[in-house]
Amino acid sequence: MTLQTIEPVLYLPDDTPFFAEPGDVGHAVRLAWRAAGFLGLCVLAYLPVAIWGGLVWQDDLRVTQNVLLWGVSGVAGIWGHATAGQYRPLAQTLLWSEHHYFGSHPLGYHLLSIVMHAVNAGLVWMVLRRLGIRGAWLGAALFAVHPIQVQSVAWISQQSHLLGDGLMLGAIWAFLRLSRILPTPDEEFAAEGEAYDWDDLLGYEPVKRLYLAALLLAVAASLSDPMALSLPLVLLGLIWWKHGALKSIDWLRLAPFFAIAVAGTVMSVLMMHRAGGMDPAGDGPTLSILQRLSVDCRSVWASAAAVVWPYPLLFVYSRWSASGWLQLIFVAGLVAVIAGGWAGRKRIGRGFLAACLLFIAMLLPGLGSVVASSTPPIYVADHWAYLACAVPIAAIAWGLVVGVSWFSSSTLVRSLRVAAAVACLGGLGFLTWNQAMIYDGEESVWQDALDYEPASSVAVVEYVHLLIRHGQETKAADVLGRAQETGADDASLLPARVELYLARGRYADVIQCYLDGLKREPANGAYLAGLADAYAKNSELDHAVQTYQALLHRRPDDVSVRSSMGMVLLEQKKVDQAIAELRVAVATSPRFVTARIDLAIALLVKGELADAAEQLKQVVALDPANAEAFNIAGTVLLHLKFYAEAEQMFRAVARLEPKSAIAWDRLGLAQAAQGKQHLREAVWNFDRATQLAPDSDDMRLHLTKARAELVAADKPPAPSSPK
Repeated sequence: MTLQTIEPVLYLPDDTPFFAEPGDVGHAVRLAWRAAGFLGLCVLAYLPVAIWGGLVWQDDLRVTQNVLLWGVSGVAGIWGHATAGQYRPLAQTLLWSEHHYFGSHPLGYHLLSIVMHAVNAGLVWMVLRRLGIRGAWLGAALFAVHPIQVQSVAWISQQSHLLGDGLMLGAIWAFLRLSRILPTPDEEFAAEGEAYDWDDLLGYEPVKRLYLAALLLAVAASLSDPMALSLPLVLLGLIWWKHGALKSIDWLRLAPFFAIAVAGTVMSVLMMHRAGGMDPAGDGPTLSILQRLSVDCRSVWASAAAVVWPYPLLFVYSRWSASGWLQLIFVAGLVAVIAGGWAGRKRIGRGFLAACLLFIAMLLPGLGSVVASSTPPIYVADHWAYLACAVPIAAIAWGLVVGVSWFSSSTLVRSLRVAAAVACLGGLGFLTWNQAMIYDGEESVWQDALDYEPASSVAVVEYVHLLIRHGQETKAADVLGRAQETGADDASLLPARVELYLARGRYADVIQCYLDGLKREPANGAYLAGLADAYAKNSELDHAVQTYQALLHRRPDDVSVRSSMGMVLLEQKKVDQAIAELRVAVATSPRFVTARIDLAIALLVKGELADAAEQLKQVVALDPANAEAFNIAGTVLLHLKFYAEAEQMFRAVARLEPKSAIAWDRLGLAQAAQGKQHLREAVWNFDRATQLAPDSDDMRLHLTKARAELVAADKPPAPSSPK
C-alpha cells in the first residue's frame, strides 16, 4: 500500500478542509464518507444496546403502559397533557409512531435511538467545522462513542434528548450560516492568491429561509425536550465568541429565540400544573436555595470530570452532602474559572471563556430541576450532559490534533494523528460497549449502581420498589439491610422501609417510620401525609382524620389530602361530611380526577346514582386512560340496567388492563344481560376471566351459567303438537 493510497486515512483526524481546492472533485465524496463514518462508529459502539437492550426505569410508564400510544385518539392527549411529569409532545408523538410499528418490543426503539445519535454526531461535526475547530471530525467521533452518551442512547425514556438536542443542533447550524460565521480560508489557498469575498460567498445563501428554518427548529426542539430551552444562551455565546461583540442585528435575531424559550418554559409549567405535577419534591434531604446552588456548582464539576474520566458511569449517583465548607470550594472554583477566563480573554482569546459558559448553559435545564425542588431526588445525571459534553470533547480533540502537529515530519504528524484517534476512539468505544451491557433491564442498572455505590439511597429505594413489585420481598429486605450496613442515609431510605412494611401489611411499623421521620423533619408534609394514610390503613380512623386536618391547616388548598380525608370520613359512615369535603376538593381543582372518582363513590353510597354517573363522565372526559373511572362508571350503569353503556365502559377497562380478571368478568355480565345475541361473546369473556383468576368461584359460576344459557339458546325449538 503506497502513501498516496493511505493518505486520506491519515488526514481523517484533522478533517477535510472546509473549502474545496480548485479542481478537487473528490471533496464532496470525502465529506460523505466521513459523515457515514459516524453511523458505523455508533453501530459498533452501541451494538449491545441493539442486541440485549431492554426496558429500564420508567420505560413501562412512558412506552409499554402508556395508553396514549395505543390509538390515534392518544395524539390529542399527548399534545394536551403532560406525560410522566414532563411536557414533551413532539418526542411523545415520535414514541407514538414508534409504538405503532414496534409495539412493546424494545429493539426498534433502540435501533432508532442509535441512528438518531449518529445523526446528532454528524450535526456536531457540521457545527464544529463551521466554527473552524481543528479536528472537528475527531471531536464529533469522540462525541459519538463517548460512554457518557450511553444513558441517552440506551434508555428509551430519554429518547427525547436525542430528538430535542438534534433539532437544537440543526437550529445552531442554520443560525451560524445566516450570521456569516465561517472558518477562515486555508493558508495554502491564500498563498496561491485565492481571494474570498465573504459578502459574495454568503450572498447566495437564502438568509430568510435559514432564519425561518432556525426558528422552526427551535420551536420543535422546545417541544421535544426541556434541555433544548438553553438554545438562545448557546447562540448568544457562539456569536460573542466569534464576533467579539453583539451588534443590534444580533440581538434582534436572537430575540425570537429567547421568546420561544420563555414560551416553552411557561407552557411546560402550565401543563405540569394542569396534570398536578407542579410539586417536584423528591425523597432527598431538604435543601435551602444556597445549598441547591452549591449542589449545581458541584454538578458542573462532576459532569466535566465524567467527560474527562468516564469511569465509573452509573445509572444514578449518590447524593452528596450539601452542607459544610467543602461545598464552597466548588462554588469558588467555578467562579474563579469564569473570572480568570474573562480577565485573560485578551491574552488567550475568548475561546476558553466561551467554552466554559457554553458548557454551563447546556447543563442549565438539568441544573434548574435541582433549584426548583426543595428536596431534589438527584443532583447530577449523565443524560443532562448529552449535548454539553460536546464542548470539552471538541477541546480535547483540538488539543490532540494541534499537539501532534508540533513535529516537523508531515508523515510522522499524520501517523500520530491516526494513532491518537484510534487510541481514543478504541478506548472510549470499549468503555461504551461495557457501559451499554448493563442496560438489558431495570434490575441490571440498579444492581450495577449499587455495586459501585452501595449507599446510594436513590438506587436502593428504586431497587426495593422493583423487587417488591415483582414479589421478591425477601431480596428487597436484604438490599435494604445491606444499604443500612454501608452507612446509607437512614432518612433517605425511609420510602423503601415504608414500602416494604406496606407490602407485608405491617402498618404499625409504617406509622412508626413516619413518626421517626417527623421527629427529624417536623415540617415535612410528605411524612405527615404518609402518616395519615398509614393510620387509615391501620383502621385508626380518628387519628387519620386528625392528621389530615393538621395537614390541611398547613396546606388548605391540597386537594389530594382533602380527598383522602373524605374517603376516611366515608369509611367512618359520615357520608354527608365526606361528600362535603370531596365537593370542596373538586371545586378547588376541577381537573383532579381522583377527587371526582372519590366523590362518585361517596354519592353511590348515598344512593345518588345520577350525580355519581355525571362525576364519572367528567373523569372519563378528563382522563380517557383512567381504568378505575371506567370500572366504577360501568358498575353504576350495570346497576341502573343500562347494559349496552356498561358494556362500553368495561370494554375500556379490559383494553386498559388486559390482565384484569374482574374487567373481563364484568364485561361478560354486561353482555349476558343484553340477551342471547351477546351470549357467545359473554362466554368467551367469562372464560378469559377464569383463566386469569382460576380460584374465583363466582367467575366460574358466571361461565357455567352463560354456557348453559348459550346451549339453551342454540337448541332448536321443539315441534308443536298437532291440534
